[in-house]
Amino acid sequence: MTTSRLDAARRSPSEDPDFWALFTKAANATVADDAVNAAISETLTRIGGLSDLRVAEVGSGSGRCAACIAEFGPAGLLAVERSSALTAMCRELYPQVEVVNDDFANLAAYGSFDVVFALAHVLFIQETVGDLVAAMRSIRAAMPDYGILVVEQFELTDQPRDYGSAELLVHEDTVAVDQRRLQHTFTVTSDATVVTQQVMSSLVLERAAFDAAAREASFLICEEWEHATPNGEVSRMYVLRAQKGFNYLSDLSEFLESWLHAAHPRNETPRSITLDEHGRARPEGALAWGQGASLSRHHTEFILSLEPAIRPLVVELVSGWNFVTYSSCDGHVHTQTPREHYSESYCGVIAFDSNHEQALQHLLQKACEDWASDSVQPKVRMRPLLGPTSVQRAVDLLITRTTPSAPWPRYQEQRDRLIAHVCSRLQALRRESDA
Repeated sequence: MTTSRLDAARRSPSEDPDFWALFTKAANATVADDAVNAAISETLTRIGGLSDLRVAEVGSGSGRCAACIAEFGPAGLLAVERSSALTAMCRELYPQVEVVNDDFANLAAYGSFDVVFALAHVLFIQETVGDLVAAMRSIRAAMPDYGILVVEQFELTDQPRDYGSAELLVHEDTVAVDQRRLQHTFTVTSDATVVTQQVMSSLVLERAAFDAAAREASFLICEEWEHATPNGEVSRMYVLRAQKGFNYLSDLSEFLESWLHAAHPRNETPRSITLDEHGRARPEGALAWGQGASLSRHHTEFILSLEPAIRPLVVELVSGWNFVTYSSCDGHVHTQTPREHYSESYCGVIAFDSNHEQALQHLLQKACEDWASDSVQPKVRMRPLLGPTSVQRAVDLLITRTTPSAPWPRYQEQRDRLIAHVCSRLQALRRESDA
């Protein structure tokens, strides 16, 4: 923060100063740049570097850590900071760092990231463990399978602490609310004049509790170590791997409501569906792999959001059986080098209780009977569909490639035959149940 901004805070006590900008300025003075660089260097040694990887840092503050990360040559780097003053500070101090003024809950809107850094306890500034899980799920939504999340948790106590100097001093009083939560009261003064106060909660989790939260968000802890700064501050560092099979909808509750009520606002929001160069139907401007549009049958762009090969199956399940579908895909080849990278075709259906889940599983398995192919096999999978704070049962029909060596055009041909077979069987089963 420049001196002029601090002077403005002094002159305008009726305005709400940016606490995080003031706190970051004071805290940065407490830890030398060399200590920050050493901590990041150690972390990158442990994870194997950043060459050819796209990286994000969430809660990036003044950009000091992001600038250090940039020195290690990632393929791309994005800093995400909610404070507008800190965003401006980052742009001023580290113009080489791309920074956006946004909440990291929206990280997936900026693409897919191979490595995400959540340093300086930023993930743990939460009221509940459920809030922590929701934050981690929003990060997981912006990562490929097996991506890396680096997390720093401070070893906090209820002892008072001071950051900075008399010119800008932040005093922190902390009270233990319970075994997992602390309440912090920060008082910011400048030359003994109170500038602002801030009260917030943070979590202090034992390893087992954090491991459980990470698993709920589809991460596994793969490495951890203790890091100490020269002035005695101690942190717990974690390296987490994003696990396969993450199934997430950022507004799951609203999505379900939109299927129930045709007049729901979600059904009236334009999505501007387009087909990209890979043949994927996505909202215009979507960046990350898998960023499709999960729309209800009442949305005017519902049919447009369905990719053409899988569309007949989704329409049969929705119109013929009155099911709620939440995701579908034709299957695509994304890259050919250094080896073929592809995703398979599927259709996902929501189940509303265990009986419904079993009935869906039985129906889809029955619809796949008498199918034979050397290139494509159907599989029925049951898995949870996660929202920020909720879980819903889901049953997916996967159209799997029997071997990666099977030619992709052959897979597409057999996929279309299987979809026609399943639709025909579902229609026959409907006729039998109506008879």
